[in-house]
Amino acid sequence: MKYCVDMPYPEVKVEKKDLELAKKVFNLYAGEVSEDTSTHTYVLQALLYSEDEEIKEVLEGIAQVEMHHLEILGTLIKKLGLIPLYLSVEDNKVKWFSGKYITYEKSLKESILKNICIERIIVYFVYFSFVFFVWNIFFSSSI
Repeated sequence: MKYCVDMPYPEVKVEKKDLELAKKVFNLYAGEVSEDTSTHTYVLQALLYSEDEEIKEVLEGIAQVEMHHLEILGTLIKKLGLIPLYLSVEDNKVKWFSGKYITYEKSLKESILKNICIERIIVYFVYFSFVFFVWNIFFSSSI
């Protein structure tokens, strides 16, 4: 795959089940801004812009990378003790995945700009959510 780093992803390791963490991972897995949403969006865009083989190939390649991320998060949810269903959990309420999460832009340029924006949000959300979560686990009792 030429759309990702040529290195293996680290193994998903979990020392013990943690249902609260699994619930947080669901949002990254299949929430409004998630790996599932990105996967569906790139697959749709590959279909919409399939007249240009190069663009189609790039979008399909990115979709495959997103599917791999989806698989990693699903594995994490399962190891944390829950079934990796296509949903998110907000305020302990289940919100099922919806096609309305997918971006339906009118042009290739708009689609790419929206994709970049969503990818940045995912990275920001993933990074800061987990830093905050880990901080709370290790440091909140000592402050």
